[in-house]
Formats: sequence, C-alpha cells, structure tokens
Amino acid sequence: MLLMYRYNITTKKPVGSIAGIQRDEDGPIDWGYNFPHSCQLSQGLSGQLVPVLAGILEADQERCWSFDQFFMATTDILKREPIHLFSLMQATASCIYIHHHNTYGCHIGLKHQSQTKRSQVLRPTSNN
Repeated sequence: MLLMYRYNITTKKPVGSIAGIQRDEDGPIDWGYNFPHSCQLSQGLSGQLVPVLAGILEADQERCWSFDQFFMATTDILKREPIHLFSLMQATASCIYIHHHNTYGCHIGLKHQSQTKRSQVLRPTSNN
C-alpha cells in the first residue's frame, strides 16, 4: 500500500507544487507551493528557488526542466548579489537578490538624482 502512495505523490503532483503532505493513510495530499514558514531562507532567496524546484520536480516529463534549464537558472541565482533592506514602518528586515549591473545602475541613478537636486538647490537665482 505504501508504494501506491509514493506513486501518487510523485506522479499526481500539480504543476508548480514543490511539496506534498499526506496526513492520513487514505487521506488527500495537501500540496505546497512555497517553503514552510519555518524555513530559514530569506523570502528573496526562496522566491528565486521555488520556480527551480517546481521545474525539476515536475511530474509531467514534457514540462520537467532539462539540465540546461536547471543550470541556467541556478547560475542566474548564484550571480545575484544580496541587498539587505530594513523597513522602519513595519520594523522588518528583508533581503533581495538582484544582478550586479542592476545594483550599480540603481546606485548611479540615485547618485545622479541626488546631484541634480543638489545643483538645483545650489543654483543662484537672478532677481533682475
């Protein structure tokens, strides 16, 4: 009987689910689409990993990721840099993962905006 339940949990898995829990022997399978709340991964990193897990655990062989897809996705994650954020309004710390060129571009954009505002403030006005 145990073999049948293992078969169902691996072959009847819905698209996008990454976990399945069957609480009773003949009970339904509760499918999970995210990491549990007890998972110590940041929301930013778990958001990057869930699609990878869903892709490689796909029951339908037509939809299951190839090694190349898996390798490209994991390489993309590994090339990202963590940015630590703190929300004063919610008193929560977060970490997001973005590409280096995005962090540099955002920094330059903010620096340019800051310099533009500073030059506008410091610009003398003529009262003639």
